[in-house]
Amino acid sequence: MPEHLIGPIWDAWRTRRKGVSAIAQRQRARLADMVTHARANLPYYRELYRDLPDLVERAEELPVTDKKTLMACFDDWCVDRQITLERAQAFADDAYRRALPRQIHPADDIGHDGDAWRFRGR
Repeated sequence: MPEHLIGPIWDAWRTRRKGVSAIAQRQRARLADMVTHARANLPYYRELYRDLPDLVERAEELPVTDKKTLMACFDDWCVDRQITLERAQAFADDAYRRALPRQIHPADDIGHDGDAWRFRGR
């Protein structure tokens, strides 16, 4: 199992064993952590959340946003700061990428040891 999954799985298992109130408390803590992270790292959410209390533990406290607003501010909320709207649109508009088949199969005819992959049509 990938190491980056072990911690969250262990946390969920441990919290579940403690009961409903522990689950609710963990959910509040995770939400507070996400809001803190968004404020610290994403300009759009820093501005959107500026009037919220320092500790947000209920989703109902968060302001509503919509796709039109998010798309207008794409570069300010995208978590991967290297992905800009311009780069995402160029990627989506690339005719070669759109033409790639959707299935990936092991490259059994390439002669590699299973780590090579190729695209093959349906």
